[in-house]
Amino acid sequence: MKNRLCISTVVDEKYMAYIPLFVYCCHKAYPDYFIRIFTHGQMPSHIIAALNMQPDTHEITEGLFEGWAHSEYAPISWRFIIPPRYYSEFEYIYITDIDMMLMPEKIELLHYHLNEMGESGLCYSNSVRNSKHWKGGQSLTGLHFISQEWFEKTEEVRKEYYLLLKTGKLGSKREFDGHMLWRMVKESKIGMCKKYPLVGRHHGIHLGTFRLFKTMMKRKKRMNKEKCNRWLEHLRDYKFRNLVEIASKDKMVKEQLHELEAHSKKVVR
Repeated sequence: MKNRLCISTVVDEKYMAYIPLFVYCCHKAYPDYFIRIFTHGQMPSHIIAALNMQPDTHEITEGLFEGWAHSEYAPISWRFIIPPRYYSEFEYIYITDIDMMLMPEKIELLHYHLNEMGESGLCYSNSVRNSKHWKGGQSLTGLHFISQEWFEKTEEVRKEYYLLLKTGKLGSKREFDGHMLWRMVKESKIGMCKKYPLVGRHHGIHLGTFRLFKTMMKRKKRMNKEKCNRWLEHLRDYKFRNLVEIASKDKMVKEQLHELEAHSKKVVR
């Protein structure tokens, strides 16, 4: 019998500081889900040490992208062409961002997307982007939920994009990943998803919000009182505080964590 769900993403050296926080939050929210993270580059020893403190519900897979043409934005596209053999023991896979801190919700992540797939009749769950995004409506979000049927129905197209990304012929543009995903759906003729509100699809707190939005209104919409309360609860756990301290060796992550704590205290007071 297959395990139900694997949470997955791809991370290069620039974003490895997020990994221990990502694993902690995912396990805290959904201890029955498995986490499989694919890395490119050398993982720092302090990140390895932080991961060794975590429950055994995750796996770091190294070496898959060795020798691939690498650019700043390539890894976010790589996450959508991982060969199915790496997910063979799971019924479903949810591909997300490494800076997405997952949290429990009234409708858990698995059932949220199964309900959507039941309504759409598609073998995946995602949303078309809005017109302001690069390529506008010809792009999907980077938050992609799939069944094993997805691998069967997109096999030929995935293999094409696998080779194009491996050789660096595609993937160097910012936000290309969502457009590539849209093209894969279109070219596989499996049916295009609708456009849905994005915030509810985060399933937690997106630390990238502090990089993307500077206004309190935008931040509060994406990180409401419930999520902020949950974050402050995490911070009261000395184990998590230790992970925050380790992750904060990275300047960008440190700034985002500092802003999130300040934002959370403002929202809940």
